[in-house]
This record gives sequence, structure tokens and C-alpha cells, in this order.
Amino acid sequence: MLSARYREQWERYQDLFGWSRGEMYWGLPTWTPELVSVMDRVLAGQSAGSPWRDAGVIRMAASGWLATGDPRYAGFARTHYTTRILDAEAANFTKPSLAQAVLLQEWLSTLGGFMDSEAFPAPFVDRLLAGVVRLADRLAGRICPASMNWRVADAANLLKTALLLDTVPESASWRGLSVRALNDAVNRQINADGSHRERNPHYHVWMTQELTLLWRMANALPELGLRVRTERVAAMWDYALFCNRPNGTENGLHDSRGWFEGGRPDREQPARAAFLESAGLPAGLPAPNGWFPDAGQALLRDAWEPDAVYLTFDATRWGEGHCHYSRNSLQIHAYGRTLLADPGVFEYADTPLGNYGRSTRAHSTLNLNGWNQAQTNPVQTAYRHAPGYDLVWSDYEGTFHPGRLSMVHGGDLGRGIWVSHHRFLMWIHGQAIVVVDSFVRVPDHDEQHETAPFLESNWQLGPGPVTWDPSVRRLVTGHPDANLLMVFPVLPDGCRGTVHTGEADPPRGFVSDLYTEFGEDVPNRGRPLAAPQLCLALAPMSSGRAEFVSVLVPFRGRTPPAVQATARAATLKEPGSLQLDWADGRRDSLVWGYRLDIGLGERPGYDTDASLVHVTHDAAGGVRGLALDATYIRPYRDAVAAVPGLIRF
Repeated sequence: MLSARYREQWERYQDLFGWSRGEMYWGLPTWTPELVSVMDRVLAGQSAGSPWRDAGVIRMAASGWLATGDPRYAGFARTHYTTRILDAEAANFTKPSLAQAVLLQEWLSTLGGFMDSEAFPAPFVDRLLAGVVRLADRLAGRICPASMNWRVADAANLLKTALLLDTVPESASWRGLSVRALNDAVNRQINADGSHRERNPHYHVWMTQELTLLWRMANALPELGLRVRTERVAAMWDYALFCNRPNGTENGLHDSRGWFEGGRPDREQPARAAFLESAGLPAGLPAPNGWFPDAGQALLRDAWEPDAVYLTFDATRWGEGHCHYSRNSLQIHAYGRTLLADPGVFEYADTPLGNYGRSTRAHSTLNLNGWNQAQTNPVQTAYRHAPGYDLVWSDYEGTFHPGRLSMVHGGDLGRGIWVSHHRFLMWIHGQAIVVVDSFVRVPDHDEQHETAPFLESNWQLGPGPVTWDPSVRRLVTGHPDANLLMVFPVLPDGCRGTVHTGEADPPRGFVSDLYTEFGEDVPNRGRPLAAPQLCLALAPMSSGRAEFVSVLVPFRGRTPPAVQATARAATLKEPGSLQLDWADGRRDSLVWGYRLDIGLGERPGYDTDASLVHVTHDAAGGVRGLALDATYIRPYRDAVAAVPGLIRF
């Protein structure tokens, strides 16, 4: 009988497949008093409380049955399976392939737990499994052909089905088809830096867990022919580790979302450590500066502590549908709070708020006319690190378009405007984050003042109060514990600042908050929170160039540090400069060539071929600093290096 073999295989494989109670991703939920009350509502014919809870109700019922043996849960499960497998077969055949794969996993991961119940005699289970076989055969003919997460999930769940129902004649072909698709996906979808090709923190964690399970299966069942390299999965766990803020939640890049204050234990740290230990690899934490060139993302910390400073620079290479139009955007989480935020994902639907979360305007970067960037990859992206410093820069050289862009509707982009946006960021640890923007467009030959586009430099803050003083071009957040000081010593002439918070039509000034149910993150959507966005607008942008210099200082407590900032923008002929004078007598001096593309030569105090030099003079007369992409800096380093690099002095 098929049911007997399935039960045998279910008991053999449930741990290997990650289906046991307490497994982080696919395991049955822990039976708690909260689940008892939810199942009481379900048994009374009520909703579990939300669509997400309703979708997972069979896993709750299985957890309840195994924990208590209450026949009500088995009776509910019998009705559930009958309705979902047998009565809904025609509807299931029309579902997308991913939905079919998820149904197979939902049914096969839980059904075995009920087979000791009188409600599940062998003939009934055989009927259910016959329905499972028909859906699996349907899925086998339509595994997602695109190189994306669906293909992995489709093939992985079909392979599990083939192993559990290995006496079915079709199972051999399912297994061969699945293994070929999975080997192809592993080779093509995982970048050399460990990031999944969709370059999305939320979906990357899913794929990391899937490949970890496949790695376990490849080692336990070598006869399958699965090829999942240990070092590739280890690299995926490293990227997953860096995608969390110090508070243990996702960083909000693209279709992900997290918490802006508070926190929870980081789930990826122990999962990564468990994988590395099982693979015989060192399980310690890596250096905190995460640079992922294939993703196009700098995910940087100053430590692995919960109150660390964490900064992201988004120069993401396009990864299809889950990517946002957010090139050159930034975020800062410091001392337990997100101060400069990525909005994250609100919903996938083609709605004003759903589309806003994906838009360029919602992110801390520059745009024209409030329009969106195109799906153009950044260029000239680079990263450098030295103790106490992180530097990253990138150019968005593409167009801005007025057309609607959503996950479900490509739309007509409309006539675009080409631009070149160069942004570089220098994080001087313990002091300041300096951001320099150079924005160039080519005006139309017949452009008039009234037809020129407007330029926005937006800064999306985390939820909470802010004080914006336009007279000194200074913003300070007003949280009780950790805050951000922002100073703008260089803005284009005529630039004006306004703050937008929770505006509905059109949406502006929102971020997406993670919410959970039963300790599990609700996927694919977030709860909108009103949050201030500072917009520095140049309307119109009459010239072809605009330069910005911004200084960001995260700090503990309520009182911002006293600092005076004076700066000059770089031009093709003259370098830019920034001077920061601190209350304790320190002075930071920063000089850079236009777009970091030319050596500085002889400057007051030094001679160098570096494209950027930072010097700190402390109150006691000490001098220290850094030269970027240099072979010498006299008088601090007379010897000429063979290859340009970072020089600390």
C-alpha cells in the first residue's frame, strides 16, 4: 500500500527535510497556549486570525495532534486534506507552479503525523496520496523555466515527493528531472560572492535554507547526484548574516523588511554556525565589513554587537522582480535604532503604496521629477576598507522615467532623461559619514527654464520626530536613545528642504515594518509606518550639473555633537574639500578629486597621487589620516608603492 511506504519514508526523511518540530523554516510550530486558543477558534469555524494564519493552519493542527493526541485536531485535518487535495484538484491544477510546490510540501510534511489517528485509515490516506501524485505529475511538466527562486522551490519539493513516494512509477522521472533542474539552478543562481542572483535579503535567506537542505540531502544520499558545493553554501550564509541589522531583523533592502527599534536574537547567526560546524568549517564570525561585488552591496558594521553601527550602500545589480529602483541609496542603523531607513516592501499589489515602496523617490538617493531609475546596472562600483575606515562609491548612468513601474505591471516607461549620478561615501568610524554626490544631465537643446526638470535629494529617516532648520541646513532626529545629526554644507544654489511624513496622495514618507505571527515573519508584505523624509529639492534644475556634500553623524542620547562643517564642491579643475571642527579641538580635513577620478598632486601640507585624502588633527597636535588609491603621500610616506592602494599614516 502506498500509505505504508509513505509513512516509512516520512519517518526516515522528516529530519533530513527540515520538517521536525522546531526547525526554523519548515518545521512544525511549537505547541503553545497561543496556538491552543487559535485552534479553538478554527475548530469553532472561525478564522485563525489572518490570511497568513489560515494558510498555515494545517501545520498548527499537526503540532496540536502530536503534542496532545486530541482527536479534534485529527478530525479537522481529515476535512482539511479532503477539501484541499481531493475536492480542489481542478483548482490546484491551475495554480502557479510555486503554489503547487508549496502545497506538496505542506501536505507531505504534515500528513505522516496524523496516520496514527483513527480518522486516517490506510484506504483514506491512499486516496489522498493518489491526489498528491496527480498534482506532482502536473508540477513535473511545468517546473519554472526561469532562473529564479521558483525553479529551486519547484524542483526541491518535487524531489522530496519523489523520495517519499518512491514506489510510484513516475517517481524515478520526477527525481531525475528535479536533480537536473537543481544542479542547473545551483550553478547559475548563486553568485561568486554568495548572494543569490535576485540580490534580495529576504528571498536570499529562503534560498540559503533550501540549498542547505539540498546540501544535507546530497551528503546523505549521494546516489541522487545532487551537486551542492560546501563553499558555495557557506558563502550564502555569510551574505545572509550581513543582510540583518544588528537588531536581528532584515535590513529592508528591496523586498525585505525589519524592525526600526527593539530587536530579537539573530536567527541567521546560529543557523550559519550550525551549518559551518556540520561542514567541518570554522564557525566564527567574519570581519564586520561586508562587501558583495556581485550583489553590488556594501553591508558594513563596526562590530557584531547588538548596539553596533550598521550601514548599507545600495549599488545593486538588477536582480529582476524583487529589486527596487534604489541605486546609490543608503541606510544607517546605530545603537539599537534605524536612523536612516530603506523603506522595504509594503505589498506586491499594483497599488500606490506598493509601487511607492519600490520607487526611487522612496529611497535615500537622488532622482529627477520624482521619477524612477531604469533597470540599468550601476558602473564604476568600488569598495575599500582600512582599520577605522570604509569607502564605497558607484555611478548610476542611466535614465529616469515617468511611467508606472510595479512588480505586477511593467507599463509604458515613457520618455526618459539620461543622467550620471556619482555618489561616494566615506565612513570615518566613531566620527562621521561623509556623502558626496555629483549629478549630471544633458539638457534638451530647446529646453526652457519652465520646462527644466526638478532634482530631489531625498533622505528617508526612521519613524520618529525630527527637527529641520533650513537656516543652517541641519536636521536632528529626536529619539530618546540614539539619533542622527545631518549637516549639508554644500547644496546647489536655490535648493530648498521640506519634510514629508505619512502623506497619502501621492504616498510619501512611509517605511515598512516587519510583523510576525507565532514567531514567524509574515512574508511578502509589511505594515506601513509614517516616517519623515527630508527632500532637498532644486526646482527647476536649470543647469546640467549639481553637487552635494552631506555629513551624517550617528550619536547616542539626545544631545547632538557640536561640529562646524565647511565645504567646497569639486569641479573638473579644482578638488573638493570638507573641514569638520569638533568641540573637543579635533579637526577633520577631507580633500578629493572630481568623482575620485584624478590625483590631487601638491596640496597644502602634502603631495600625493591619491584621489582622496583624509587628515585628522587632534587637540594634542597628533596627526593621522588616509590616502585613497595612492602610491605615495609626502611627507607622511615618501616611498613609492608599486601598486596604488590605501595608505594610512
